[in-house]
Amino acid sequence: MKRIFPFYPPLTTSIFAALISLVSAASSYRRGGGFFFRRGGAGQLSPAAPLSATLSPDDQVPTIDVAPLFNEDAAAEERRECVDAIGRACERFGFFNMVNHPIDRELMAALKEEMVAFFAQPKHIKMRIKRNSETSRGWFDDELTKQKMDWKEGLDLGKSNGRWEGSTLDGYNQFTESERFNDLLKAYYGQMERIASKLIEALATHMGVADPSSLAPLFAKHSSLLRLNYFPPCPDCDEYLGVSHHTDGCAITLLLQEVPGLQVWLRDKQQWVDVQPVKDALTVNVGDVMQIWSNDRYPAALHRVQANPSRERYSIPFFFSPQYDAIIAPLPAGQQPRYRPFRWGEFRADRIKGDYVDLGEEAQVDRYRRTEA
Repeated sequence: MKRIFPFYPPLTTSIFAALISLVSAASSYRRGGGFFFRRGGAGQLSPAAPLSATLSPDDQVPTIDVAPLFNEDAAAEERRECVDAIGRACERFGFFNMVNHPIDRELMAALKEEMVAFFAQPKHIKMRIKRNSETSRGWFDDELTKQKMDWKEGLDLGKSNGRWEGSTLDGYNQFTESERFNDLLKAYYGQMERIASKLIEALATHMGVADPSSLAPLFAKHSSLLRLNYFPPCPDCDEYLGVSHHTDGCAITLLLQEVPGLQVWLRDKQQWVDVQPVKDALTVNVGDVMQIWSNDRYPAALHRVQANPSRERYSIPFFFSPQYDAIIAPLPAGQQPRYRPFRWGEFRADRIKGDYVDLGEEAQVDRYRRTEA
């Protein structure tokens, strides 16, 4: 068996058999062969907490015009104001919606059309590219978040060491049977790479890094993931979540969404806030790597996805992550670092395992936090 977790023992068939036994014994529904756990359990974060309807407009996730970042003719002051708005949003919310980005709208529409057609296929066709013990890439309906099954299906693809081909820590890609769909996925991925790189540079500027472009080499052969999510209607939304609360194991996430359901935990209000979709916008959130780079100035956003009783929901997140050998450590000069340095691939390997089966401790970046911090 190929080994896709080089820092730890490989996931074996017996582990996956144990997962099936675990899930079968749990209180669950079955949908098309997938398993879904109830909400309750250790670590569940106030599912009944008040939502954003009780909050003021200032407590809503902001929408930011990012055109100055991508317009070479934009005035320096416009760029500074844009960077400051992004930084402030990441400090408080860890989220913002960005409009006037350079994504091709026709590409977005075509990709969404192919995505809907893909998930509408019979399960036995999607099973041909089911992710497995040799690769974390492909179709799935059994992902875990907080050791609980998500109420969703998904399709994962991405580059490894800067290439679509080959097998590395994340395994290998399993493309769909539609060449048009595959071409659209690659084209969209390429546009996400360029936009995410610009946002990383903007945040480095805001946090005062002497050379904001110095992070670019860490993404030269990045390990970023493009995911397509399908959330079917749920028969009991009081008991089930589309995705349980979590932070993203990446630097930043760029999300395309059209149907409500995404929520972020607003720390200063101790409430869940709806992240409402904005037409033609991309929703951006801070991940674990950016939290460490900023030395906690931009906390990784705790978020979840609510299930919907009658409406289907589709989303496309792009998780922008460094290359496997990148050393992650706080960047701001003149500050006491709150985290010890670590290699990105080590954390990534543990995070992948947590997506499959409850192996005990969930992989979180707090394991690298300095005790004296």
